[in-house]
Formats: sequence, structure tokens, C-alpha cells
Amino acid sequence: MDRRTFRLLAVVALLSMLVAAPSAASGAVPDRAQAEHARIVSYWTAGRIAAALPREMVVDRGRAPQAKPPGTPGGGGGPDDGSVTAPWEGGGAVQQTTGKVLFTLGGTDYVCSGSVVTDSLAQHSMVLTAGHCVFDDVNDAFATNWAFFPAFEDNPTLSCAGSDRCFTAVGLVTTQEWGDRDFEHDYAFAVIAPNGDPSGLTFLEEAYGAQGIAFNQGERLGVFSFGYPHARPYDGTDLIYCVGTARDDPYGSTTQGIGCDMTGGSSGGPWLAAFDEGSGAGALYSVNSYKYRNDKKTMYGPYFGDGTAATYAAANDWSGGNILVDAAP
Repeated sequence: MDRRTFRLLAVVALLSMLVAAPSAASGAVPDRAQAEHARIVSYWTAGRIAAALPREMVVDRGRAPQAKPPGTPGGGGGPDDGSVTAPWEGGGAVQQTTGKVLFTLGGTDYVCSGSVVTDSLAQHSMVLTAGHCVFDDVNDAFATNWAFFPAFEDNPTLSCAGSDRCFTAVGLVTTQEWGDRDFEHDYAFAVIAPNGDPSGLTFLEEAYGAQGIAFNQGERLGVFSFGYPHARPYDGTDLIYCVGTARDDPYGSTTQGIGCDMTGGSSGGPWLAAFDEGSGAGALYSVNSYKYRNDKKTMYGPYFGDGTAATYAAANDWSGGNILVDAAP
């Protein structure tokens, strides 16, 4: 699939937005876009969703040597650092805005997680997820059949086929750096088409709400992480959360980690800072990205800085196609 590469010279400074701003619900959807939406929705039967593989990133090392630096504690995660992993039972905005991501790479169907994010698009909505949930860094190709199933836990046996619960992507935006397998830039935005026909469009953000996004918020914050882990001991039907204080990657990367036992399928799920457990609203701070092979109890995510802001700006300026953004400082 063709992709356009460009450099963004201006960095957009964005504040945390905790109240969703709805997209405009007017205007017609081109026939071709409607046909592609219908094709993708029909593709994701209940059987295909259940059989899809979790897109999981487990790596041997970061940017520094594989062996832990002298004095760095082993293990990571778990109750000893105050972290929690449990099913989310609080409902609220986070249950509505967090969903299952469905896509195909190299002929194989995969699942990830994602979150509806506020946007300035007039005729589309936007989903935040991980870069590896939209782009295959090995084969240098964007995903196909990309769909988002919000509030999946509310009806986990439902297929996309024949329903209005699944929303499809018309454009995928991630970073050139993720194309080079740089986990510091493992984030992406999917531009989402409305469901329905011109006489009755349903916009994702209007129907399910959205979370605000924040950049350059500082490090080592208390965060809540959410996702739909699909690999054992989970089965992909429950919204799981982790809560802990973000800490530095011991191998020198700018990524941060929290104690978290979520498994494959949770990739792309949101990290929320300033999270209000009562309302389920917060500021998107990172996404579930990867784990180290020798530390399965810590989930790492990219720090949302200037590069993330530039990628988000590119998604908000979307005018068609898939895009790789140069997000390097």
C-alpha cells in the first residue's frame, strides 16, 4: 500500500483535554469509502475475531546492552512496587473509549487494543494505538482490514458483520522511527470513518466519547493502563487495568515502565494520567508497547513528547492515505 513520508517542522504544544469534543456529524461518505467499510465489517466475523492472534512485542534488550546495568534491580513489576493488575469494574468513560483493534498483517489476523482520542477532524474520529498495531516494521507494510470495536467487554461475542459496533480506518498514521523498530516512537493514530449511510451517520467519538491527550507531562507519574489482553491467562473478553508509577527503562531508552501482568493483545491500550476513577476520564500519556523477555511483569510504553505531538498533528491534518511521520526531535 502506498505511503507518504514527510517531515513536520512545527511542533504543536497541546494541553490535556478531559472532556470529549464531538466530531461533526454531517456530510456524505463517498461511495467507495462506504463499500470499503462494508467489506471490512463483513470480514470480521465472530470466528475471525476469536481466532485472531495477539500482536505482542517481547524483546531481548533495549538500546543498551541486554545485561542489566550494575545496581539495577531484577524482576520488576508485581505487588512489591505497589502496582495492581485486575479486571476493570468501574465502568465510565474508559470502558466506553477503550476497545479491541482488529487488523491483518501479511495475511495473518491480529488483535491489539486502542482508545478513542479527541481530535479536530470534521468528518472522522481518531483512535490511538501502538505503531506495531498499524505497521509491520519487518515487511515495511501498513495493516489492512483495520477496525476498532469500542466497549468490547459489553458484548464480546458479537461479530462486526451485520452490526454497527465496529468502526473502520480510512487512514493510518505512525512514525518513520517505528518503521525502524524504535520503541521510543511505537505509537499510532487511526483515522476512523463514520458508520452508516449519509442519511444516518454514526461518529465514533459522538457515540462512545473520547479521552484527551497530553504531551511533555513529565516522567514518573502515576498512571492507569488499560487493554484487552488476549494471550493466556486472559482470553481477550475482559477490560483489564494496571495502576502504578511510571519508572525509567533500565536499559537507557526514553520509554517508561509500570508493573503490569497484561499479555499480548493489550498492545496499544491507553495509559491515562490524572485519571479519575469515578468518571473514567484522564489524559492519554502513553500506550502499552512491549516487555523484556527477562521481565514479564513490567509493561513499557513510549513517552509522549514532541514527536508524538507532531504525529498527532499529522493525523489531525489527514487528507487521505496512510502516513509515516518523521517524529525524531
